[in-house]
Formats: sequence, C-alpha cells, structure tokens
Amino acid sequence: LKQLHPVKFTICAAVGIGSILPLVISALKNPELLQNLAFMPDFSFGAMIDNISHAFAPFFSFSLVYNSIYLTPLFGLATAALIVIGALASVGKLFTSRNSVVSLLVISAILISGLNQSAAIIIIVPIASLTAAAFESIIGKWRSLFPENPYAHVFGAFPIAIVTCIIVYSGLTHFIFGYHYTPIIAQNFNSDINLINENLQKDDILVVDAETEKREFYQLLSEYGGFTVREEVPDESERRIILLGKTTKTADMELKQIITSRNTRNSDRLYIYEKVTEQSGE
Repeated sequence: LKQLHPVKFTICAAVGIGSILPLVISALKNPELLQNLAFMPDFSFGAMIDNISHAFAPFFSFSLVYNSIYLTPLFGLATAALIVIGALASVGKLFTSRNSVVSLLVISAILISGLNQSAAIIIIVPIASLTAAAFESIIGKWRSLFPENPYAHVFGAFPIAIVTCIIVYSGLTHFIFGYHYTPIIAQNFNSDINLINENLQKDDILVVDAETEKREFYQLLSEYGGFTVREEVPDESERRIILLGKTTKTADMELKQIITSRNTRNSDRLYIYEKVTEQSGE
C-alpha cells in the first residue's frame, strides 16, 4: 500500500467501495441477507463447531460408517499418510506462494463448512496439493542421497512409481465400489437422467409433484428432452403420461410399464400410462 501510487490507490478504493455498496445497502435494509449469503440463516458458534466436526468426520473415519453422501473414509490410509508427510514437508516453507494458498484454502474450507456442512468437500483441493508436496518431498529426499548419480535417480523412480500406482489403483477401487455398493451412500443417488432419456419420448408428459426435491432440475431436463413437465395429471390423455415416483388410478388411463432403478430408495421411478382404447359393445 505504501508503494502504490495515490491515484491508483484512490481508483482501486473507489471501485471496491462501489462494488460492495449495493450489498451494504441491501444488508442494512434486510439483515438476514448476510446470513443467507453465508449459507446459515440460524447462525450460532455452537452450531458452527458441530457443523465442522460432522462435516469432516466422514472424510477420515476408518472405523465408523456415517449416514453421509460422501464415502467413508474418503481418503485411504496411504493417502492420509501422504497428507501428513506433505504437511510436515511444508512446515519449513510456510511463506511460499503454494503453502500460502494451501493454508488459506484449509482455513476457508473449515470456516465455510461451519456454515454449511456440504461445502466440506472443497478440502479436497488443499489435500491434493499436500499430497503432491509429499511426493515432491519423497523424490527430493531420494535425489539428495545421490545428488550426482543419474542411474540412482532413474532406478529410484521405479519403486516410487509402483507405490504411486498402487495408491491410485486402491483409491479408485475404493471410490468406485464404495459408491456402488455401500447402502448408506447408494440410496442417496438415483439414475433418473438415464431412465428418462431411455424411456421418455417427445411429446410425453412427465408428472412431477411440486414438493418433489429438485423439481426445477426435471424442468431443465425437459427443455433438452422434448417432453413436458406438469405438477398434476392433465385431463388430456392423447399423449403418454409418465408419473415420477408415484402411481395413480384413473378410468381413462392404463398402466403400461413400471421403470425401476436399483440405485435409489424408492426403486419404482417411472410409471408409464397410456389412454385406454374404447371398444364398441356387441
């Protein structure tokens, strides 16, 4: 700030104040706005501490299973060890640009997770940096043992590469199979996109209740799929009627097919109805 030219400083200050002025005015008129922007309408320090503990518990839980959308543990023991090595290697380089960014990301992740537990996943960015720092430290230590021996550098890279491949492979298998076959996690996901793309046709009507979670997503999907989203079963029955996650009984429509999914708690996802063809009596 001392080295900045007064004119440039004045321009930057004016632009900064002008940028946040609408937010300040809105916050003065509606104090709840700041709480909503912080993702925590009912703010309290006690709740913030609880949110932090619950947000990061699934990431490093090696003995307990949490009811969370994240796989527990999110990081394996090998990765956790690398994170510790990377953190120790970074202690002596606190004022480098990389460590400054990592430190700020960790602090931001902790604070934001205290406001919103689902935001804890952003911790994966600084953890990736610490893991990279761990590999850099391991390779640097090996090279320091044989500073002028290129053969040692080449042959030393082989065991490090093998260990890296084992860690990556085990992490991928843990991630893939965990999200597919862990009941607590699998029930939080569904395959509605694939089911809708495979079974709905143009001009079909998809009935989604107004209370359905993420109803706006299905409306957005309809713009690309060519079908129509309604809140209630329409009177017109010339077009196929598909109900999402529920069934109905009507005299002029007949249930033709039930589309199921193995990845959701309510396995019956789509109920396809068609108009009953009137047949003349004898």
